[in-house]
Amino acid sequence: MRTIVVGGGISGLVCAYRLRQLGQDVLLLEESQRAGGVIGTIQQNNFQFELGPQSFLSNPTLLELISSLGLDGELLRADAKAPRYVLLDGALRKVPLGPPDLLGTSLLSFGTKLRLLSEPWRRSQPPDRDESVAAFVRRKFGKDLLENLVGPLVSGIHAGDPERLSLRSAFPAVHQWEAEHGSVLRGAIKSRPPKGTLRPGLCSFREGVESLVRALTATLGDALSTGTRVERVKRGKANGRSGFEVHVNRRGREETLNSDALVLAVPTQAAAAIAGQISETFRELLGRVEYAPVAVVGAGYRREQVGHPVEGFGFLVPRKEKLTVLGTVWSSSLFPGRAPEGMVSFTSFVGGATNTQLMGLSNEQIAKAAEGEVARVLRISGAPVSRMMQRWERALPQYNLGHGNTIVALEQELRRFPGFFLAGNYLSGASVGCCAEQAVKTAGEVHEYAAAQALAEPGHAESDFQKQA
Repeated sequence: MRTIVVGGGISGLVCAYRLRQLGQDVLLLEESQRAGGVIGTIQQNNFQFELGPQSFLSNPTLLELISSLGLDGELLRADAKAPRYVLLDGALRKVPLGPPDLLGTSLLSFGTKLRLLSEPWRRSQPPDRDESVAAFVRRKFGKDLLENLVGPLVSGIHAGDPERLSLRSAFPAVHQWEAEHGSVLRGAIKSRPPKGTLRPGLCSFREGVESLVRALTATLGDALSTGTRVERVKRGKANGRSGFEVHVNRRGREETLNSDALVLAVPTQAAAAIAGQISETFRELLGRVEYAPVAVVGAGYRREQVGHPVEGFGFLVPRKEKLTVLGTVWSSSLFPGRAPEGMVSFTSFVGGATNTQLMGLSNEQIAKAAEGEVARVLRISGAPVSRMMQRWERALPQYNLGHGNTIVALEQELRRFPGFFLAGNYLSGASVGCCAEQAVKTAGEVHEYAAAQALAEPGHAESDFQKQA
């Protein structure tokens, strides 16, 4: 049985790789000349910059994937105790990482601190309606936690607007903790992994996040076809069974490919154009998902140019500071090998759902604005010795109010078309780790479908493939 996976971002790569592990014949189609989607690492003037995700949060699926690809020795882990900062009233203030820090922080009022510390004894239940992140935080903890900590955090993780983001879709664990335990803090404590368990942490590789893409690409070999654009899809027959005709343009040549199963692992705009040929309902549902634009600005300096200490993760910026920058990662402090000896590097993010108008500026205007703001915060003198700029017009899907209903409706529509599957960062989490988990899950569903199809064939004989199912 053949499966075609459309889209060579991390979701498509992991899905195709897992299908190969399960013994399936798979072909991965990618329209651009390289795989990886928004993941990309470049070397410039001996600085290493990330064009998209700066790191990834480890989870069992990712760690298993990394091990199977032989990348264990390349894995880097950030120091979990390294300080994080928020810019407030023009000054960097440490984010509290525990109760002692919470009592002393200047980020929160005394009343908010009391509400946080007493939250386990103030039982509550989430409303039946879909609640925004902002409404949840105001209801449980108060306005300054939203403005000074949660708002910047939401911008950093989702590039989103807390007034529009759905708590149960964007932060399902938080919603579940309150629903099951009547308290977010009680739920968080009860859900902690057992002692001795390796906890999730921020990770990367010596040669950058793109190392994962390169390893997957190398393993897939000829099963990955770049420069291949899907023009049309039609449900039909493949090998005498229900299947799909996939009409493609492969480097200027028109071809028709047949598959028993089809996985779309592309952003919703592209997915809607393809899936809409199978069902107009897919087009309408996928068209509901909004994306936030983000510009990534990297800059490298000599250490003596920077007057502020830069040990830690970096800083986030509340909206009330009225800056262009959403936040800045201190890249050379996060992982080794990001800057030459005696140098430091920073990566800043501009745009997001709350500042979409900034994407109307030119690349040069965005880069200069970001560099100027970071220079004022970190007391940097002089121009950077190296700089990088990457613009993503549709960087991150927004898990806004109603998103959960959209996903449920998509799942219902998929059941009408056996052999057709979706994967991607708009389904169950936008992070690299969530994409990997979703892709592995989708590959498992394809594998189960293949086994069921094989069993349904008249006079079938048990094969090695079926024994794996």
